[in-house]
Amino acid sequence: MDDEKQEITIDLYTALEMENDIVEERAPEIEKNQKLGLLLGFLSVHDWDHAQLLFERLAQLNPVEHIEICHGLFRIIEKTISSAYSAYCQTHHKISRNIDTHMIDASSVSSPSYLVHPPKVFFQMLAVCGPYLHRDTQLFQKVCRVLKAYHASSKESAHTTGVMSPESHIEEALGSCLLPSLQLIPANPAVDMEIWGVLSLLPYEVRYRLYGEWEKDAEQNPVVLAARQTAKLDTRRLLKRLAKENLKQLGRMVAKLAHANPMTVLRTIVQQVEAYRDMINPVVDAFKYLTQLEYDILQYIVIERLAQGGRERVKDDGLNLSDWLQCLASFWGHLCKKHFSMELKCLFQYIVNQLKKGLGTELVVLEELIQQMANVQYTENMTDEQVDGMAGSETLRLQSSLFGSTRNYKVLNKSTNKLRDSLLPKDEPKLAIPLLLLIAQHRSK
Repeated sequence: MDDEKQEITIDLYTALEMENDIVEERAPEIEKNQKLGLLLGFLSVHDWDHAQLLFERLAQLNPVEHIEICHGLFRIIEKTISSAYSAYCQTHHKISRNIDTHMIDASSVSSPSYLVHPPKVFFQMLAVCGPYLHRDTQLFQKVCRVLKAYHASSKESAHTTGVMSPESHIEEALGSCLLPSLQLIPANPAVDMEIWGVLSLLPYEVRYRLYGEWEKDAEQNPVVLAARQTAKLDTRRLLKRLAKENLKQLGRMVAKLAHANPMTVLRTIVQQVEAYRDMINPVVDAFKYLTQLEYDILQYIVIERLAQGGRERVKDDGLNLSDWLQCLASFWGHLCKKHFSMELKCLFQYIVNQLKKGLGTELVVLEELIQQMANVQYTENMTDEQVDGMAGSETLRLQSSLFGSTRNYKVLNKSTNKLRDSLLPKDEPKLAIPLLLLIAQHRSK
């Protein structure tokens, strides 16, 4: 990593190849080690209680690393969720079959009651499994679907029986197993969509806390750490070659890296964008291949970069904003204009919180969003003709304020509506009014 000038051939599978080599070296251990053999025996007869005791005792040996033990654990997990998963499949099959009929037919297909209380051992198994669930992507997706069904069914029953919210169990499963495993699954958008289906059930505060813990926990596992370093090096090599001419091909390669290791890849890209303004347009164009999970992680990274201490937000002259902040704001404005799936609510909440503390430098992000998404240009020096033009109709105002740039009505209407709906949502607290009041107070200060 230190010497990037060396041309090292590294690809997405390097970390997994390293792991497989080590696992093969350690394979004879399981033949000679009686404790590991006993653990394998318990798993083969589906005796989870005794197997869990041994997993706890042998935690230092990392027994899940052994292929046989890992597959034995997968078989137990598969058996534990089999009834819940088959019920989930039947429910979805009935709903899809009745989708064209009356709504009562679809709503009458309710989740079975036992989905509300999946066995406690299921979450214990996932915690023991850790990042090694990447070895079976089919089981990974089944686990995600069962967690979604568990959330939906317990939500229905919570009104009548007062069942506790299942979110804490889902958080535990995501933090201990699903998110670490994602980093070791080579580019698979389908897996990304399944894990986003579970994450999207949680509020953004919980999701962002999980992302923060995910980064810290990854440092403890050598395999995950190797996958991260590989992804970081790959991303830097790709960004050096990214340009308008090769955007389609390299943009897809960037997205392919991001599918497997979104946190590391997107953080590396945002750091590069902060340093080089020229990279904003090519990177924004390349991001059209990302999934919804990656957009959510990207927003978390941008807010974290804004909140990060130790960097001056204003230049030494005390008047102009730092280059990194201007680049980050410009990048975010361009990105939200082009990709409508970004959730802006959390960023506006962050700006409100900063204004409450009396810090207004982050308002440059809001300014860029309004300029890019609503096309309200901020101009200090206007000619007399332009000022006269601003007194006319909409067409005349556009001609005098756009300075020759073209207007794409379709894209602009969508992005303007998105900005308005984020500030004035129908069912959630509206942030537009506190934002206006805080900006007015900040201006008087």
